[in-house]
Amino acid sequence: GYLGAVNVWSAGVVVQDKRSAMMGEWRVPERRLIELALAGGWVCGSIAMAVSHHKTQKGSFLAPYAAASAANAGLTAVVLRLPPVRLSFAVLFGLSGL
Repeated sequence: GYLGAVNVWSAGVVVQDKRSAMMGEWRVPERRLIELALAGGWVCGSIAMAVSHHKTQKGSFLAPYAAASAANAGLTAVVLRLPPVRLSFAVLFGLSGL
C-alpha cells in the first residue's frame, strides 16, 4: 500500500543521497527527505539513515526531520484514532533534547 511504497522510496532516496555524498555528486535536497518523512516515509527513512550513518550527526537537519516525522505519526494516530505514540528520535540518533 501507500505507506509501504513511501517508506521504500524514502529509504532509497536516503541511500542514493549517501552514495552521492561519497562520490561528490549532486545531492538530494534535505527538504525532499523532510517532505518524505512528512508523507509517511520516516520509518524506513530513519532506519536507512541509521544503518548508513547518513545525516545522523546533523542537528540542523534532524530537528525538522523529527518534527515532520512526529507530525505524520500524530496525524496518522488522529486519523486512525489511536492513542498518540511518543517517538524517541533522540534514542534512534543518539541525540538529547529533541
